[in-house]
Amino acid sequence: MKQKLVIAGPKVHGVAYRPFLIALADEFDISKFSVHNSEEDGKQIVVAKADAEDAQLGAFIDAVRDRKPKNADVSGIRSEPFEGRVPSIVRTSILCMNSQFCRCIDALESINEKMGFMLDNE
Repeated sequence: MKQKLVIAGPKVHGVAYRPFLIALADEFDISKFSVHNSEEDGKQIVVAKADAEDAQLGAFIDAVRDRKPKNADVSGIRSEPFEGRVPSIVRTSILCMNSQFCRCIDALESINEKMGFMLDNE
């Protein structure tokens, strides 16, 4: 069975929801899984797609409804069947990890610039 989950809320971006969902999908042994951030009607959403056995996917969806990242603020979660390809969780993990590394590099460069400015002004 294939399901698309849409997680909406005032704060679902920038709270590690994608890595959180990848880890949760792995916990339920879902081998075909994708996740990305998006917007809907100007509001933050996280869209996840999974392809797994019915019982496995049902347990995963229940867990998504019961758990969330520490700093997330969720206003709703909906799931619906969909047709289409779902990539491997390995590919999704690599893409997510790359995205997180890019954010870390940006943050480190900003810190480095600020430290350089502070040292220059001593």
